[in-house]
Amino acid sequence: MLRLKPGGFDEYKRLHDNVWPELVATFAENGITQVTIFHADSQLFIYSEISDAQAWERVWNLDIHLRWAKDLEQYMELTAEGTPDSTDLTEIFDMFPDQH
Repeated sequence: MLRLKPGGFDEYKRLHDNVWPELVATFAENGITQVTIFHADSQLFIYSEISDAQAWERVWNLDIHLRWAKDLEQYMELTAEGTPDSTDLTEIFDMFPDQH
């Protein structure tokens, strides 16, 4: 989960409502087939479907993703290292595990 700064939601959502087509294409080309973001208060939960475990690693440091992240970071809580303040989630249940 990621955390937004107070008052950051509207602009964060506006940017995602207008996501760059070239960013979408880059994700698809690298095996990221779905990205869905859920919001509750200042918390964001991002769900992704990927073709292989390295998909995010391939995209994370590409120039287009770094530029996108730079535009978003002013609305997000960051750690002292400048990365998004996030919490890992642990899966505790999957009703249909053989369908993934």
